[in-house]
Amino acid sequence: MAAPPSAWRDRLKPHVPKLVETTHDHAYGDVWERPQPSTREEVAEASAYPAMAAGWPAAMTASQVAVDVFDDQDRARS
Repeated sequence: MAAPPSAWRDRLKPHVPKLVETTHDHAYGDVWERPQPSTREEVAEASAYPAMAAGWPAAMTASQVAVDVFDDQDRARS
Protein backbone atom coordinates (compact mmCIF):
# COMPACT_ATOMS: atom_id res chain seq x y z
CA MET A 1 0.00 0.00 0.00
CA ALA A 2 1.30 3.46 -0.86
CA ALA A 3 2.20 5.88 1.87
CA PRO A 4 -0.20 8.80 2.42
CA PRO A 5 0.90 12.16 1.00
CA SER A 6 1.73 13.45 4.48
CA ALA A 7 4.27 10.63 4.95
CA TRP A 8 6.00 11.60 1.71
CA ARG A 9 6.09 15.25 2.78
CA ASP A 10 7.42 14.33 6.23
CA ARG A 11 10.19 12.26 4.66
CA LEU A 12 11.27 15.03 2.30
CA LYS A 13 10.91 18.03 4.59
CA PRO A 14 14.25 17.70 6.43
CA HIS A 15 16.10 17.61 3.09
CA VAL A 16 14.15 20.03 0.88
CA PRO A 17 12.03 22.11 3.26
CA LYS A 18 11.35 24.97 0.83
CA LEU A 19 10.04 22.59 -1.84
CA VAL A 20 7.69 20.94 0.65
CA GLU A 21 6.57 24.31 2.03
CA THR A 22 5.95 25.76 -1.43
CA THR A 23 4.06 22.68 -2.58
CA HIS A 24 1.89 22.65 0.54
CA ASP A 25 1.24 26.39 0.73
CA HIS A 26 0.67 27.09 -2.94
CA ALA A 27 -0.44 23.92 -4.68
CA TYR A 28 -2.69 22.73 -1.88
CA GLY A 29 -3.39 25.66 0.41
CA ASP A 30 -3.76 28.53 -2.04
CA VAL A 31 -5.11 26.86 -5.16
CA TRP A 32 -7.32 24.05 -3.85
CA GLU A 33 -8.82 25.71 -0.77
CA ARG A 34 -9.99 29.05 -2.13
CA PRO A 35 -13.37 30.06 -3.56
CA GLN A 36 -14.17 29.40 -7.22
CA PRO A 37 -12.08 31.72 -9.43
CA SER A 38 -13.26 33.39 -12.61
CA THR A 39 -12.60 31.61 -15.90
CA ARG A 40 -9.65 33.88 -16.65
CA GLU A 41 -8.17 33.29 -13.20
CA GLU A 42 -8.70 29.57 -13.66
CA VAL A 43 -6.79 29.54 -16.95
CA ALA A 44 -4.00 31.61 -15.42
CA GLU A 45 -3.76 29.21 -12.48
CA ALA A 46 -3.67 26.22 -14.81
CA SER A 47 -0.46 27.56 -16.31
CA ALA A 48 1.22 27.13 -12.90
CA TYR A 49 0.71 23.36 -12.84
CA PRO A 50 3.28 22.55 -15.55
CA ALA A 51 5.90 24.06 -13.23
CA MET A 52 5.26 21.21 -10.82
CA ALA A 53 4.95 18.46 -13.42
CA ALA A 54 7.04 19.49 -16.43
CA GLY A 55 9.38 22.18 -15.15
CA TRP A 56 9.60 25.92 -15.06
CA PRO A 57 10.19 26.45 -18.81
CA ALA A 58 6.96 24.58 -19.60
CA ALA A 59 5.07 26.75 -17.13
CA MET A 60 6.47 29.91 -18.71
CA THR A 61 5.46 28.68 -22.18
CA ALA A 62 1.94 27.85 -20.96
CA SER A 63 1.70 31.31 -19.40
CA GLN A 64 2.69 32.94 -22.71
CA VAL A 65 -0.07 31.02 -24.50
CA ALA A 66 -2.61 32.06 -21.85
CA VAL A 67 -1.64 35.73 -22.18
CA ASP A 68 -1.99 35.48 -25.97
CA VAL A 69 -5.51 34.11 -25.52
CA PHE A 70 -6.39 36.87 -23.02
CA ASP A 71 -5.09 39.52 -25.43
CA ASP A 72 -7.13 38.04 -28.28
CA GLN A 73 -10.26 38.07 -26.10
CA ASP A 74 -9.65 41.67 -25.08
CA ARG A 75 -9.19 42.75 -28.72
CA ALA A 76 -12.39 40.92 -29.73
CA ARG A 77 -14.35 42.83 -27.07
CA SER A 78 -13.02 46.23 -28.24
